[in-house]
Amino acid sequence: MFRSLTERGRLRLSLSRRPSTIALTRLVTGSHVLAVEAAKWVPRPQGQRDPLPRDWRLCRLCGEGVEDELHLRSAMLNDVWQVFPGLKGRAQTPLQWWKLVMEYEEVVPRVAEYVFDVMAVVRDVPMYIPEWYV
Repeated sequence: MFRSLTERGRLRLSLSRRPSTIALTRLVTGSHVLAVEAAKWVPRPQGQRDPLPRDWRLCRLCGEGVEDELHLRSAMLNDVWQVFPGLKGRAQTPLQWWKLVMEYEEVVPRVAEYVFDVMAVVRDVPMYIPEWYV
């Protein structure tokens, strides 16, 4: 996903070392604490060769849906649309939405702050691991 962002978006993300920008960069590159990635590294029960199936990597905050970048994006949409109503309906896919966000310098900091805040909460809540997997 990161490779498909515009050069301008990459440059803007690399200019700042603020924690919010680092959190957004980690989200875009898949180096984050969301269950979709973090569950790959959960210790496996004896005899279990495969990591926890993706469908079972549920959101630790709401318990609905896989805890991944798209789940985070859907929670973020209402906030972004309230502040920037012109963006509503401009993207047909999640990837198009991320590209659109990265093109607007005034939107990126708000999204980065949101991602930073959510990641801080997610880090403090234990990841959901179903009993059958332990």
